Amino acid sequence: MTAEIIEVIVKIVSLLVLLLGLTLAVLFDHFIKKNLRRIILIIAAMLLSLIVQNVGEFYFEYFVSSPLARTLFGIYGYAIRPVVIVMFVYLIGKKDKLIYIAWGLVAVNALIYLTATFSDVAFKITEANKFIRGPLGFTCHIVSGVLLAYILFLSIKECYRVKKAESAMPIFNMAIVVAGIVADAFVDTEYAIPCLTIAMVISSVFYYIWLHLQYVRDHERALAEEHRNQLLISQIQPHFIYNTLFSIQNIEGNPEETKQAITEFANYIRGNLAALDGKELIPFKSEMEYVKDYVSLQQRRFPNKYVVNYDIRDEDFSIPPLTIQILIENAMKHGIGIRYENGTITIRSRREKQSHVISIIDNGVGFDTDELKSTNRVGLRAVKNRLEYHLNGKISIESRPGVGTSVLITIPADPPPPVSDSEG
Repeated sequence: MTAEIIEVIVKIVSLLVLLLGLTLAVLFDHFIKKNLRRIILIIAAMLLSLIVQNVGEFYFEYFVSSPLARTLFGIYGYAIRPVVIVMFVYLIGKKDKLIYIAWGLVAVNALIYLTATFSDVAFKITEANKFIRGPLGFTCHIVSGVLLAYILFLSIKECYRVKKAESAMPIFNMAIVVAGIVADAFVDTEYAIPCLTIAMVISSVFYYIWLHLQYVRDHERALAEEHRNQLLISQIQPHFIYNTLFSIQNIEGNPEETKQAITEFANYIRGNLAALDGKELIPFKSEMEYVKDYVSLQQRRFPNKYVVNYDIRDEDFSIPPLTIQILIENAMKHGIGIRYENGTITIRSRREKQSHVISIIDNGVGFDTDELKSTNRVGLRAVKNRLEYHLNGKISIESRPGVGTSVLITIPADPPPPVSDSEG
């Protein structure tokens, strides 16, 4: 057995071991999203077929003269390489409408090389089993170059957006592929698997490592966020209990009213403790029941001070506990409570297109929203963090001094999971 044949076998076995290891790692790695695992497995299968194509073309070129078989293997090789590059785009996860143009280029590339079965416009294998490149013979190279430029464009955008060193990994992988193309142009590959095939296999392994590192980063961030939220909630819970007890203490009236207030307080405590006992989300309807208990207690303490209107038209969704309650307390304490006149708070919920929209509007003293950047409001920060973390929700606040404040919460109707989902 010649040294060249041994070299081919070693390279083939090495690539097959890499692909096998990659496949097993992806199959048993349930921390990466299912759709990304599926894409990596598709890439691995295509790279395996590309290795088979390389070996087949090599066999029919140097061992068995078969122009037709070599033509078919050549068509497949030229057609499949751009497809693998497009699949790399899906791993980046930030594709845009240009992806449809990319697939169009892949289709045109395949059609051009399919003409080799009846024309020499792309390439031709002569009866003497010699390769002749046609006028469109470099189409695969041009299309691949355009697709690599597309990956570079998306990768640079993602690096600029995320500002994380690890987001440069797709650029590094692209450089490996380009290096493989350049090496094939200057290195004699007569008895070897092309450098481009090797580069693609290595890039697929690096892409998997990159995706797993992303999961680790997101998971650590999610744990830190959840820990911070638990600390915030631990501060909020006794704060509410103290305020409510103080409200009952200052009720002026007959014992029956005090008894009713204690009953409301008991319901309030039972509901809140149940909600805060490790529950990340509760039904919006339950949250509103706790809010009404809290409002009733405050209205007993300050008769005619607060008027609360409820306009609830959408309640078929969940929300982090105390979300609305914290905002109502802010409206009472910081908005209406410090003005001389009585005030009104309106709570609305609507279903608008693909979102649940909640608004809390008061006609209190209002404030300059720039103050939110410099103040440390634990409750409001907890609301914002938990909405973003658990529901991908958003909260916006508009306020005018002397006019009032409006808080708008928007929750996607089908929010994505807060962290990388093991089942995609």
